[in-house]
Amino acid sequence: MTSSKRDARGRFRQGSSGNLEGRPRKQRSNPPIHPRQVRTDFFEAAHHPITIKIDGQRREVTRIRALFEVEFAEALKGDSPSRRRLLDHYIRFSAEHDDAQVELMELLLEGEKRQMETEDRGGSPFDSLLQRCEQDREYRESGFTHRAEEPRDGEEG
Repeated sequence: MTSSKRDARGRFRQGSSGNLEGRPRKQRSNPPIHPRQVRTDFFEAAHHPITIKIDGQRREVTRIRALFEVEFAEALKGDSPSRRRLLDHYIRFSAEHDDAQVELMELLLEGEKRQMETEDRGGSPFDSLLQRCEQDREYRESGFTHRAEEPRDGEEG
């Protein structure tokens, strides 16, 4: 019962094989998890409340807050890597906070400037805002999904 691919001794002839498709790949027992789901699960677990002792008092905090408390405690005990990590976080978070504050101040100043311009023209401070909201509503109702940036009041295109 030999096949034409084999010789008289039962070996495959040179250049032919008994399994042309090769060994089948290992079947995964679980489907892969989408990165978005991993991220969602991570944040859900990080914000899960737990009870810890801080300065002798029991407090309920999130897991991520508990990790920061441990990091601070280690740094205060003299752990150099903990100190470095906390200082790096502090510098980065301070810079991000400062940038956000500057951005908010710029937005406030721009709003005040527009309000003063509107009042100078004799209108209500909210007239231009209401007009813009009405234009946006009409645009959305027209069925368009994207428009080029239009010049705002007082700006040239």
